[in-house]
Amino acid sequence: MKTANSCFLLVVFTSGITGVAQADTPALPWFLHVGAAHIDTDEAAKVRVFDAPVPGADVRLAPRYTAAVDLGRFFTPHVAVSVSAGLPLKQPIDAAGSIQPYGRLGRITYGPAAATLQWHPLPNAAVQPYVGAGVSYMHVFASRDATVHDFHVSDDVGPVVQGGFEVPLGHGLGLFADVKKGWLHANATGSLAGAPVDARIRLDPLIVHTGLAIRF
Repeated sequence: MKTANSCFLLVVFTSGITGVAQADTPALPWFLHVGAAHIDTDEAAKVRVFDAPVPGADVRLAPRYTAAVDLGRFFTPHVAVSVSAGLPLKQPIDAAGSIQPYGRLGRITYGPAAATLQWHPLPNAAVQPYVGAGVSYMHVFASRDATVHDFHVSDDVGPVVQGGFEVPLGHGLGLFADVKKGWLHANATGSLAGAPVDARIRLDPLIVHTGLAIRF
Protein backbone atom coordinates (compact mmCIF):
# COMPACT_ATOMS: atom_id res chain seq x y z
CA MET A 1 0.00 0.00 0.00
CA LYS A 2 2.87 2.39 0.82
CA THR A 3 4.35 1.76 -2.66
CA ALA A 4 1.02 2.36 -4.41
CA ASN A 5 0.32 5.60 -2.54
CA SER A 6 3.78 7.05 -3.24
CA CYS A 7 3.62 6.18 -6.94
CA PHE A 8 0.06 7.55 -7.21
CA LEU A 9 1.09 10.92 -5.74
CA LEU A 10 4.05 11.15 -8.14
CA VAL A 11 1.80 10.37 -11.14
CA VAL A 12 -0.81 12.93 -10.08
CA PHE A 13 1.82 15.63 -9.60
CA THR A 14 3.43 14.80 -12.94
CA SER A 15 0.07 14.95 -14.69
CA GLY A 16 -0.50 18.43 -13.29
CA ILE A 17 2.86 19.62 -14.59
CA THR A 18 2.10 18.16 -18.01
CA GLY A 19 -1.19 19.99 -18.24
CA VAL A 20 0.22 23.45 -17.52
CA ALA A 21 3.58 23.20 -19.29
CA GLN A 22 3.10 21.54 -22.67
CA ALA A 23 3.90 24.78 -24.54
CA ASP A 24 7.34 24.98 -22.90
CA THR A 25 8.45 21.40 -23.63
CA PRO A 26 12.03 21.35 -25.03
CA ALA A 27 12.65 20.23 -28.63
CA LEU A 28 14.36 17.06 -27.32
CA PRO A 29 12.20 16.30 -24.27
CA TRP A 30 13.38 12.75 -23.55
CA PHE A 31 16.71 11.76 -21.99
CA LEU A 32 18.46 8.49 -21.26
CA HIS A 33 21.35 8.01 -18.85
CA VAL A 34 23.30 4.78 -19.37
CA GLY A 35 26.31 3.72 -17.33
CA ALA A 36 27.76 2.02 -14.27
CA ALA A 37 26.38 2.44 -10.76
CA HIS A 38 28.19 1.95 -7.45
CA ILE A 39 25.89 1.01 -4.56
CA ASP A 40 27.10 1.43 -0.98
CA THR A 41 24.71 0.83 1.91
CA ASP A 42 24.74 2.41 5.38
CA GLU A 43 23.51 -0.77 7.01
CA ALA A 44 22.55 -1.62 10.57
CA ALA A 45 20.31 -4.32 12.01
CA LYS A 46 18.16 -5.14 15.01
CA VAL A 47 18.27 -8.92 15.41
CA ARG A 48 15.88 -11.02 17.49
CA VAL A 49 16.02 -14.73 18.37
CA PHE A 50 12.88 -16.30 19.84
CA ASP A 51 11.50 -12.74 19.69
CA ALA A 52 14.18 -11.52 22.13
CA PRO A 53 16.72 -8.83 21.10
CA VAL A 54 20.31 -9.97 20.58
CA PRO A 55 22.60 -7.29 22.09
CA GLY A 56 25.33 -6.04 19.76
CA ALA A 57 24.12 -8.08 16.76
CA ASP A 58 24.60 -6.46 13.36
CA VAL A 59 25.07 -7.22 9.65
CA ARG A 60 27.47 -6.09 6.91
CA LEU A 61 26.82 -5.64 3.19
CA ALA A 62 29.77 -5.09 0.87
CA PRO A 63 29.54 -2.36 -1.82
CA ARG A 64 28.45 -3.54 -5.25
CA TYR A 65 28.59 -2.36 -8.89
CA THR A 66 25.88 -2.81 -11.52
CA ALA A 67 24.77 -1.39 -14.88
CA ALA A 68 21.94 1.12 -14.62
CA VAL A 69 19.69 3.23 -16.84
CA ASP A 70 17.71 6.39 -16.14
CA LEU A 71 14.86 7.30 -18.53
CA GLY A 72 13.24 10.70 -18.18
CA ARG A 73 11.22 13.44 -19.83
CA PHE A 74 11.27 17.23 -19.57
CA PHE A 75 7.91 18.98 -19.21
CA THR A 76 9.51 22.43 -19.13
CA PRO A 77 13.18 23.40 -19.58
CA HIS A 78 13.47 23.28 -15.77
CA VAL A 79 11.21 20.38 -14.71
CA ALA A 80 11.63 16.69 -15.55
CA VAL A 81 10.55 13.30 -14.26
CA SER A 82 12.77 10.21 -14.45
CA VAL A 83 12.61 6.51 -13.67
CA SER A 84 15.85 4.62 -13.00
CA ALA A 85 16.66 0.95 -12.54
CA GLY A 86 19.73 -1.22 -12.23
CA LEU A 87 20.42 -4.75 -13.36
CA PRO A 88 19.72 -7.27 -10.57
CA LEU A 89 22.79 -7.95 -8.46
CA LYS A 90 23.80 -10.57 -5.92
CA GLN A 91 24.39 -9.27 -2.40
CA PRO A 92 25.88 -11.39 0.43
CA ILE A 93 24.67 -10.51 3.93
CA ASP A 94 27.31 -11.21 6.58
CA ALA A 95 27.03 -11.35 10.36
CA ALA A 96 28.72 -8.59 12.36
CA GLY A 97 29.02 -7.42 15.92
CA SER A 98 28.20 -10.02 18.57
CA ILE A 99 27.05 -12.57 15.94
CA GLN A 100 30.10 -12.21 13.67
CA PRO A 101 31.26 -15.83 14.32
CA TYR A 102 28.22 -17.05 12.36
CA GLY A 103 29.80 -15.68 9.15
CA ARG A 104 27.63 -15.41 6.04
CA LEU A 105 23.94 -15.36 6.99
CA GLY A 106 22.55 -15.54 3.46
CA ARG A 107 22.46 -14.00 -0.01
CA ILE A 108 19.89 -12.05 -1.94
CA THR A 109 19.45 -11.12 -5.59
CA TYR A 110 17.77 -7.73 -5.80
CA GLY A 111 17.09 -4.88 -8.19
CA PRO A 112 17.21 -1.18 -7.24
CA ALA A 113 14.82 1.36 -8.79
CA ALA A 114 13.68 4.96 -8.24
CA ALA A 115 11.26 7.53 -9.62
CA THR A 116 12.09 11.21 -9.10
CA LEU A 117 10.86 14.69 -9.92
CA GLN A 118 13.80 16.90 -10.94
CA TRP A 119 14.58 20.63 -11.00
CA HIS A 120 17.13 21.84 -13.61
CA PRO A 121 18.08 25.47 -12.81
CA LEU A 122 20.53 26.00 -15.73
CA PRO A 123 19.15 24.13 -18.78
CA ASN A 124 21.38 25.98 -21.30
CA ALA A 125 24.68 26.04 -19.39
CA ALA A 126 27.87 24.21 -20.34
CA VAL A 127 27.42 22.20 -17.12
CA GLN A 128 23.75 21.58 -16.28
CA PRO A 129 23.14 20.70 -12.61
CA TYR A 130 19.91 19.28 -11.22
CA VAL A 131 18.34 18.11 -7.97
CA GLY A 132 15.41 15.80 -7.41
CA ALA A 133 13.33 13.84 -4.94
CA GLY A 134 10.89 10.95 -5.11
CA VAL A 135 10.53 7.30 -4.17
CA SER A 136 13.04 4.44 -4.19
CA TYR A 137 12.22 0.75 -4.42
CA MET A 138 14.12 -2.47 -3.75
CA HIS A 139 12.74 -5.70 -5.18
CA VAL A 140 14.22 -8.96 -3.90
CA PHE A 141 14.11 -11.56 -6.67
CA ALA A 142 15.59 -14.40 -4.60
CA SER A 143 16.87 -15.15 -1.10
CA ARG A 144 19.39 -17.95 -0.56
CA ASP A 145 20.40 -19.74 2.62
CA ALA A 146 23.83 -19.75 4.19
CA THR A 147 24.16 -19.99 8.00
CA VAL A 148 20.50 -18.96 8.28
CA HIS A 149 18.08 -21.56 6.90
CA ASP A 150 14.77 -20.67 5.22
CA PHE A 151 16.30 -17.23 4.68
CA HIS A 152 13.90 -14.62 3.31
CA VAL A 153 14.29 -10.86 2.83
CA SER A 154 11.38 -8.54 2.02
CA ASP A 155 11.00 -5.77 -0.57
CA ASP A 156 10.77 -2.16 0.56
CA VAL A 157 9.93 1.34 -0.68
CA GLY A 158 11.09 4.66 0.75
CA PRO A 159 12.05 8.25 -0.03
CA VAL A 160 15.03 9.23 -2.17
CA VAL A 161 16.85 12.48 -2.94
CA GLN A 162 19.03 13.09 -5.97
CA GLY A 163 21.67 15.45 -7.30
CA GLY A 164 23.75 15.47 -10.44
CA PHE A 165 24.80 17.23 -13.63
CA GLU A 166 25.03 16.79 -17.39
CA VAL A 167 27.78 18.06 -19.70
CA PRO A 168 26.40 18.34 -23.28
CA LEU A 169 28.79 17.28 -26.06
CA GLY A 170 26.55 18.10 -29.03
CA HIS A 171 24.25 16.11 -31.35
CA GLY A 172 22.09 15.05 -28.41
CA LEU A 173 24.97 13.37 -26.57
CA GLY A 174 26.65 14.21 -23.30
CA LEU A 175 28.17 12.94 -20.09
CA PHE A 176 26.48 12.78 -16.69
CA ALA A 177 27.12 12.06 -13.03
CA ASP A 178 24.27 11.36 -10.62
CA VAL A 179 24.06 10.61 -6.90
CA LYS A 180 20.96 9.21 -5.16
CA LYS A 181 20.45 8.69 -1.44
CA GLY A 182 17.60 6.37 -0.44
CA TRP A 183 16.11 5.36 2.89
CA LEU A 184 15.12 1.70 2.85
CA HIS A 185 14.57 -1.04 5.41
CA ALA A 186 14.11 -4.78 4.90
CA ASN A 187 12.77 -7.54 7.11
CA ALA A 188 14.79 -10.76 7.18
CA THR A 189 13.56 -14.04 8.66
CA GLY A 190 14.81 -17.61 8.99
CA SER A 191 16.26 -20.03 11.52
CA LEU A 192 19.74 -19.98 13.05
CA ALA A 193 21.02 -23.14 14.77
CA GLY A 194 17.41 -24.30 14.98
CA ALA A 195 16.14 -21.10 16.60
CA PRO A 196 13.72 -18.72 14.81
CA VAL A 197 15.47 -15.45 13.98
CA ASP A 198 14.31 -12.20 12.44
CA ALA A 199 16.03 -8.89 11.74
CA ARG A 200 15.04 -5.39 10.79
CA ILE A 201 17.84 -4.25 8.47
CA ARG A 202 18.48 -0.60 7.64
CA LEU A 203 19.96 -0.29 4.15
CA ASP A 204 19.91 3.44 3.23
CA PRO A 205 21.84 3.01 -0.04
CA LEU A 206 24.03 5.66 -1.67
CA ILE A 207 24.08 5.16 -5.46
CA VAL A 208 26.64 6.90 -7.68
CA HIS A 209 25.77 6.58 -11.38
CA THR A 210 27.96 7.88 -14.23
CA GLY A 211 28.07 7.43 -17.99
CA LEU A 212 26.57 8.59 -21.30
CA ALA A 213 23.61 10.99 -21.57
CA ILE A 214 21.37 10.86 -24.66
CA ARG A 215 18.68 13.43 -25.56
CA PHE A 216 15.94 12.58 -28.05
